[in-house]
Order: sequence, then structure tokens, then C-alpha cells
Amino acid sequence: NEIVIFARVDPSDKVWIISLLKQKGEIVAITGDGVNDAPALKKADIGIAMGVRGSDVTREVADIVLLDDNFASIVKAIEEGRRVYDNIKKFTYYLLSTNLAEILIIFFALIVGLKLKWQAMLPLLPLQILWINLVSDGIIAITISKSHAEKSIMRRKPEKGAILTPRALAVLTGIAAYITIIILFFFAKNINNPIKAQTIAFTMLVLFEGFNAFNFSSFTEPAHKRKRNYMLILAVLFTFLMQIAIIYLGPLQKAFNTTALPLKELAAIGIISISILAIGELFKLRLSQKEKII
Repeated sequence: NEIVIFARVDPSDKVWIISLLKQKGEIVAITGDGVNDAPALKKADIGIAMGVRGSDVTREVADIVLLDDNFASIVKAIEEGRRVYDNIKKFTYYLLSTNLAEILIIFFALIVGLKLKWQAMLPLLPLQILWINLVSDGIIAITISKSHAEKSIMRRKPEKGAILTPRALAVLTGIAAYITIIILFFFAKNINNPIKAQTIAFTMLVLFEGFNAFNFSSFTEPAHKRKRNYMLILAVLFTFLMQIAIIYLGPLQKAFNTTALPLKELAAIGIISISILAIGELFKLRLSQKEKII
């Protein structure tokens, strides 16, 4: 733990040092160029061979070949790897939170409906669910996966363990529960007009998911501090415009079984839906730069 540099070590000593580090739970990367480095490159979690002055043996044994022999390239690769890993988490968390909300909405609507003796009806129809999953969720989730690296990405410690931690699951469940409670409240409020109730639930879920996407474009940085993801902004705008077309254009109304909503109600739905983003931004503002929500 205290020794920083080992000089003039034998090939066997390199393997021994790597073994000790791995026993301590560290992920070990090692660079090498000569034949005597081959055992160490093979023993390490990630063996990096020099591409210019490295021997054929080290290049064959290594996991990565550094084509320019520049150690700065390793740092850039780590940064890009962390960005990709973060985006996998953002993509996964976003889809889990939104799909869990859909499941909870349908499940509790049926349970509460049976208890209150509502007429048999779903808050979301199959075609509406298909639209949300394939178009709304799909397009937005893909653009989330293209998010820029966060400013603190190289100041963080290496991450170990599963992506779905208990803390992450708690946050995702909380988001899904919040969306579910609000949508079911407005669905129940308009239950006497089934088509309107379904249109409100459908529209509100699409808007909630659109605004919620901005929560997952960064785990730590509030909107005014992070680099803009214009693909995400365009995807959300496209989804919102398509949703407006679905509830106001005749042919789409028939296809999706929706009805036109008064502009005041549509504006109210938009204001209520944006609350999910406001809550996320408040959490991020309270966090320090080094902390993460998930």
C-alpha cells in the first residue's frame, strides 16, 4: 500500500505483485513491450502491449495493443469506457423506470377497479402501450445512450459490482410509483368518460417519460451545467408532437382510440408531468460534485 515504485524487478516479481494486487480486490492493468513482460500481461486483468516497439509475443498475449505507444491514449480510452458504461446505466435505468410505471399503472388500475366495481377497462390499450414502447421509449432511450461524458467522470473511483444496486432499484421504484399515483388519480377522476380517461393516462405517461429522460441524461449535473444532448431534445420534441397529433387528428384518434382534450387540460397535464424533471433537478442541485444519485 505504501510503496509507489518497484525498480529492476524480475518477470516473476511482476507476476507476484499483480497477484497481490488482485488478491486485494484491485483491477490491474499493466503495460509491457518485451518478451519478459508476457507472463505479467497474461496475469493482469488487462494487458496492454506497445504496438510500435513491442515484441510479437507481447502483442499476441495482450488484451489491448497501444498503436501509438502513448500512455495518454490509455487515459482517453478509460474516459471513453467510463462514458459508455455510464450510458449503459442511463439507458437501463430509464427503460426500467418507465416500463415499471406502465406495469404498475395497469396492475393497480385493475385491482382498484375491481374493488370499486368500475366497468372493466384498462388505462392503456395494447396499441397505446406498443406505441410507447417502440416509439416513445425506444427513440428517447437510444438518444440517452449517446449522452456526453460528465465533467467529473475521471475524478471518480473505479466502479465495481452490479449495475442494479439496492439504491438504484429504490430510486427507480420511487420514480415509477410517483408516475403511477398521479396518472391513476387523473384516470379515476375521469372514469365516467372512458375514452377521455384513457387519453389522459396515455398522454400523461408519454409526457412523464419525455421529461423523465432528462433526469437520466446525467446522474450528477443539473441541466444548466451539463453539455446539451441535442439528439435527446429533438427526440423528446418529436415524441410530444406525435402525441399531440394522436389526440387531435381524426385518423390517428380512431387508430389509437383517443379523443381531443381541451387545451387547458393539456396544459395542466404538461405542467404536472414536468414535475418529475423539477424533482430530479432539485436532487442534483443538493448533491456535491463527487456524489452520484445512483
